[in-house]
Amino acid sequence: MNVLSHPAVAVAVAAVGGCSGAVHAVAALDRVEFVLVLVHSDRGRVMVFITADGAGQWTAPKVMIGQAHHSAPRPLETRAAMPIQRLSTKRAGPPALPGSGPIWTWFAMTGTCAPDAHTVTVESSVDRVQVVPASDGLVIAAIRTGPDDDPRITVRTHDGRRLSVAHSR
Repeated sequence: MNVLSHPAVAVAVAAVGGCSGAVHAVAALDRVEFVLVLVHSDRGRVMVFITADGAGQWTAPKVMIGQAHHSAPRPLETRAAMPIQRLSTKRAGPPALPGSGPIWTWFAMTGTCAPDAHTVTVESSVDRVQVVPASDGLVIAAIRTGPDDDPRITVRTHDGRRLSVAHSR
């Protein structure tokens, strides 16, 4: 659910604003354990995982990774070679115990779909979410993944095509 009024959104905007000039939040997802906020700035966009500390205060991460704005126009039709334009993915999760890897992580993605995209499904061995792209094509999703999962992203178009989306693991 897109929750731009969530108090964590202001924390994300302030964190990104400290290093990127004018910023504004364009989407936010509340996944109980965290809020994923997509922030646009003059230079690009950043996905920010905001978590609550033990006292219930929302905190931003020390390191944030974003991507520069792209100048290519939004395609009019979904292409098999690149079903989601401007795709950005990110993983986050609890710290691993000494001597072992993380038990689970969160996988988040955002991008832009062509107007003929009907839904985007993101799934792992433990979670699945299906979202409808916004009118401007923006899609944002977050799922829980197992430590060895390679999440699957699929775009379904209005004409019934199902296209797998390649992404970095």
